[in-house]
Amino acid sequence: MKFLKIDKEGNEILKILEENSRTPLREIAKHLRSSEGMVHHRIERMKKDGIIERFSIVVNPEKIGIELTALVQLKISGPDLWRAMDELATRDEVRCVYSIPGDYNILLFCRFRDMKHLNEFLVDILEIRSVERSMVLPILKKVKEDFTVLRKAPRPATL
Repeated sequence: MKFLKIDKEGNEILKILEENSRTPLREIAKHLRSSEGMVHHRIERMKKDGIIERFSIVVNPEKIGIELTALVQLKISGPDLWRAMDELATRDEVRCVYSIPGDYNILLFCRFRDMKHLNEFLVDILEIRSVERSMVLPILKKVKEDFTVLRKAPRPATL
């Protein structure tokens, strides 16, 4: 994968857009002490280069009836690992698909309406012939969930 170096201004633009992708160009330009035209050009260039993949919003899943988050680990056997990952990635419940080392070689980050929905999902994916076994880790309490890249993590509290 080609690594693209981002300068200080580009990094600042990305931080602002990660926080609020609807921030007007005029506000970004004012923050950077630059012109709207330059900001627009930089954003368009980052889109073209694949640095910015899309603009999005963050939805609170519980507010729309998606009450259960779970990590699902799967052991896939044989040469079907990549095909299985591609198939799993098409499922609406699956938000992230990762290849991992160890006894289980796939990790899924999933969202479900409830436990019944999770059970239906597991029954479906266990029918994929290359799935040997699964382990489900339901999330009991969300302390932090942040998929942004550039926002600095707060310093841990002193205990």
